[in-house]
Amino acid sequence: MAVDETWPNISISVIVEGCADVSDVYYPPTIQANEPFSITYTVTNNCNTDVFWGGLYETPITPPITPYGGVTTYWTEEITSGGHKDVTIYFPMGITDSISGYEIRVGHQVYSVSKLYVADDAVDRLYTLQQNNGLIITYFTCPDTWPIGITKAQDGTFYTIDHNYPHKLYHISALGAVLGSTTLPFMDSPYGVAIGSDGYLWVSDEGTNRILKITTDGNYVRSFDIDPICPYGLDIDKDGYLWVADSADDKVYKIHQDGTVLASFSTPGGSPYGLVSSGVTNNIWLTNAGASPTIYQLTKTGTVISSFPAPNNAPRGITLDYNERFAGNVLYESYNYDDDGYDVIASGLEDALGQTFTPTTSHYINSIKLKLYKEGNPGPVIASIRNTEDSGGNLGPTGTALTTGTTDGNTLTTNEAGEWRTITFNNPVFLQQNTTYAIALQTPSANSSNTLNWRLNGPAGTIGTYWGGMYWYSWDYGASGSWIGNPWTDFMFEEYGYQ
Repeated sequence: MAVDETWPNISISVIVEGCADVSDVYYPPTIQANEPFSITYTVTNNCNTDVFWGGLYETPITPPITPYGGVTTYWTEEITSGGHKDVTIYFPMGITDSISGYEIRVGHQVYSVSKLYVADDAVDRLYTLQQNNGLIITYFTCPDTWPIGITKAQDGTFYTIDHNYPHKLYHISALGAVLGSTTLPFMDSPYGVAIGSDGYLWVSDEGTNRILKITTDGNYVRSFDIDPICPYGLDIDKDGYLWVADSADDKVYKIHQDGTVLASFSTPGGSPYGLVSSGVTNNIWLTNAGASPTIYQLTKTGTVISSFPAPNNAPRGITLDYNERFAGNVLYESYNYDDDGYDVIASGLEDALGQTFTPTTSHYINSIKLKLYKEGNPGPVIASIRNTEDSGGNLGPTGTALTTGTTDGNTLTTNEAGEWRTITFNNPVFLQQNTTYAIALQTPSANSSNTLNWRLNGPAGTIGTYWGGMYWYSWDYGASGSWIGNPWTDFMFEEYGYQ
């Protein structure tokens, strides 16, 4: 902790930069004054985590002083990463000559309480709460009015939805400063918002019963209808599933990114509005704005784990720190909707199929999900991650596997709609941001009566729209130079890993 002090004005600048989970201590010179005075500390947090900063009064005095916050011997302040606060301590009676000296000790300690962030549209505030008891740590006033949806990005900033017309998406700092905003003219009544691990935002539009995917600057990507579900709160979990709170029928729904409803449960108390999924506990936090506004922690089947009163009477959006939402295995790149066909491995010693992809975030890959089905019994399915090389002007798979994994093709569904099958790799592999890689699929025992079928989106219907790769086929069991690509087609895939 670096300290710059100026006397006799008694204003002290403190820069917290040690960042260790210990208290740094600073003793200013002995203070002697016969008149009222004050000390103002300007504290700047240069750590990459929030900190507690506080002071302790070391000497008994008569009469007792009233320092910042009304506490006679000790005070604390939370200061977010990159933030600063002015803390003024008042000595209304001065310190008389009968006191030989007076010492103030100040220090900091890393702030490690798990937090919730709750938007309340009655008072236009964003509250930071302790998860274990709901106590308010701090709050700030949101821009405009009616803050209704909220999500926290990896850089610590927030995105909020303002329900007041003309329906704005705000980007705000950790301390509430507006960094940018845009209107959402293609939405009727936007409500919930959640940032995914791919950097895109998901927004619920309860006016049109739609879920939309947009960029962080508000540009439309795609949408799907979930009528009759009326989506209010919204989150996307680390596995890529969407969770939607429907305040009209008091339920929470689990929904695939293709719009398929996978599960639902009734909520306690009625009037669910906001929700967020924890990747640490695999539970859900839910705001309830009924007769007794409450924040619940639930299992993903609806069992209540804990609850506490909301900080005000209109809790709406709720979120967690990004790293808590996406702790552990996280969905990164994917193309998982609008499949309208398939391609087949029917000659085990000749055919191979591939899909290239480009990570927007550097990470380790340890598993994939592919949408597959079988005819007959094709036997073991081998998936690999490969580098790519130029092939006809596009980046296609090379013949070298970076890692491999297998699944039993004989246990796949025979339903042509396919199933999402997880394949875990033998060794995690680091993937570099903005570098193109390939998923390659082989089935050595397949033949014309025992085939592996991989669902895709392609020329038979709408064209594939995955931006970072495309379909590939090999006639020589995946050897380099034998791959043929189709930029208008994409296989159904999801890739998972960790940082």
